[in-house]
Amino acid sequence: VTDNFFEAGGDSIQSLQIIARAREAGWRLTPRQVFEHPTVAGLAQRAQRLEAGAVQEFDDGVALPLTPIQRLFFERYPQGESHWNQAVLLKVKGRLVPAALERAVAALEAR
Repeated sequence: VTDNFFEAGGDSIQSLQIIARAREAGWRLTPRQVFEHPTVAGLAQRAQRLEAGAVQEFDDGVALPLTPIQRLFFERYPQGESHWNQAVLLKVKGRLVPAALERAVAALEAR
């Protein structure tokens, strides 16, 4: 709890993940707090409990507009978004073991 998050290899992207997970658990943290108090002990003293019901996900199914940088990207590269996707097709040699495949996919997702 006293190890410095950044000295232990943490980075800004991971700090945002910490903030998101804290919010899911009902706690409010800010990026500034993570940078100024980069230990679990320090953050625990500054985390604020969110009001009941404050953590809500809302999806009305309506697509969000592109951000300005996204719009510029697609204007500059009109090939379409599928042009920029990365995909791979894997073939199984031998017998497929569904449980092993599920564990492998779960490990990839976790990574």
